[in-house]
Amino acid sequence: MRVLLIHGYKSPVDAGWLKRLNDDLTPRGFEVASVALDDETSLAAWMEKIGAGLSVQPEIVVAHSLGTYALLKTLEVGEWKIRKILLVAGFCREYPSPVIERLKHRFVGWFEEPIDFGKIRQKAETWFVFHSDDDDVVPIGEGKFLAEQFDARLHLLHLKHLGDELGEIEVPEVRDAILG
Repeated sequence: MRVLLIHGYKSPVDAGWLKRLNDDLTPRGFEVASVALDDETSLAAWMEKIGAGLSVQPEIVVAHSLGTYALLKTLEVGEWKIRKILLVAGFCREYPSPVIERLKHRFVGWFEEPIDFGKIRQKAETWFVFHSDDDDVVPIGEGKFLAEQFDARLHLLHLKHLGDELGEIEVPEVRDAILG
């Protein structure tokens, strides 16, 4: 079974919890691929790379933070059908935050058009939303909003924003949703 991992801004898949997830899934027979999104902050560039990753037809997609937003925008324009999509510490709109304010100049044009959930709800058989109640980057309200849009259960974590500073931690809730 193919799994595609999509990281967030400055949160590569070869480090942290996504590396650990990859290391947990590979010996179980999963074919794990990732999208290498560099620090370039062009939404079009991220969407192009995510579209290329989706072209291998993964059955499962895991996206983190800003990668969730870029994935959702990519799904608006493609004809993919995915078995499971897992959104981790994600958001789908601009929200008030010191982090966003500090980085806003890097993401010009990203949030101009709202996501068309009507176009993308049916792109996955099952949607999962995971969010930490102590996330210091993306407020829990954004996770709740995403869960509402996809009629998905909000799975609560207690792992802040799952940044690289936590090291190669295990996130069993995400792994178990993939395995289940």
